[in-house]
Amino acid sequence: MMVQVLYNLEGRPSVAAGSVFGDVENGAWFAKAVTWAVNHDIIAGYGDGNFGPDDSLTREQMAAILYRYA
Repeated sequence: MMVQVLYNLEGRPSVAAGSVFGDVENGAWFAKAVTWAVNHDIIAGYGDGNFGPDDSLTREQMAAILYRYA
């Protein structure tokens, strides 16, 4: 949800279709936001090629996302 909020703040710019992570389905409500965040080096996901959309966001992860966004 965090990357969706940032994506919305940016005006929901267009992004190339397709998910960059194995656990983010194309067409998921947050898929474009995740792709946008990856393209802008805001997130990188886990080393195993997954994003973990159902994982809880830690304070450290949130701080890193906001730092990279800024």
